[in-house]
Amino acid sequence: MDPSLKTGKKSMKKNKVDNAAAAGLIADKEQVTLRENKRLDLAYSQMIWESIFKFILIIMSIVLVIIVIGVLITLIMQSMPSIKSLGLGYLWGKVWDPVNNVYGAYPFLIGTLLTSFTALIISIPFSYAISIYLGEYNVKGWLSNLLKNTIELIAAVPSVIYGFWGLFVLVPVVRTFEIKIGVAPYGVGICTASLVLAVMIIPYAASLGTSLIRMVPSPLKEGAYALGATRFEVIRSVILPYTRSGLFAGILLSLGRALGETMAVTLLIGNTSAIAHTIKEAFFGPGNTMASVIANEFTEADHTVYLSALIELGLVLFLVTVIINLIGKRIITRYTNK
Repeated sequence: MDPSLKTGKKSMKKNKVDNAAAAGLIADKEQVTLRENKRLDLAYSQMIWESIFKFILIIMSIVLVIIVIGVLITLIMQSMPSIKSLGLGYLWGKVWDPVNNVYGAYPFLIGTLLTSFTALIISIPFSYAISIYLGEYNVKGWLSNLLKNTIELIAAVPSVIYGFWGLFVLVPVVRTFEIKIGVAPYGVGICTASLVLAVMIIPYAASLGTSLIRMVPSPLKEGAYALGATRFEVIRSVILPYTRSGLFAGILLSLGRALGETMAVTLLIGNTSAIAHTIKEAFFGPGNTMASVIANEFTEADHTVYLSALIELGLVLFLVTVIINLIGKRIITRYTNK
């Protein structure tokens, strides 16, 4: 055979192989390009959805702020007749007499703060004890589940039920105790309302404290145990300092719940506007809170200033809650920075 023909056939075969290789490279490049385009499309789609999600979050946050500002503006506008008529003297006025058109918020402000802080002081040892027990000593088991379910049940029971329980169970006990210590045996009053409030606000600090204690990093505790610390020393020197800002936030949450409680306090506090002259009378005697006055008298307000004075009580309660929360946030920030 002619050598030139053999050379031609070899070159044709080589060209076919090269063409096939080139076609394969082109196909591979096309597939890579398609995959790259799909990846870019997916990334672009994710960016769009991320932007939409972020926009929704911003809108919801703005709506929440607008609602709070709207509540404040509404309270201020509806309180204007009382503000114009009574002035700043409304805040430290000691007489509340709608018949003679005399209104002073001081007794209710003192009653609100006294019941709330007394309930908070009573509830703190129980809240911390439950948090430490469920978060450190008994994390799992039937008793742990029973306690957690009980705490959830306490938080879910309507406040009016607590009011009825206080009336039929707690009031006779408090009345007996008042007779023994030589004070007027009302039964109802600041003390009774504070005790029921303490029971009601325990779950808020206890639940948050339990979750925080369980999230303490194990290496911190194990390092303390390795140095010879006892469990009590680990709780005192490691767990509580590590979780103190969160535990204080739980206390703040409980206080906010106590400040705004209405029905249980209304049933148990005695609903009187008189100011006590002694510490015993102030603690064991009947009183009133801003929330209970609004609940009792709002439907009875028969003229503009009376109604506006009650709404101004709501404004004062709103501002007191905001101020206490701001102070609490400041304390949390200070401890966290340390």
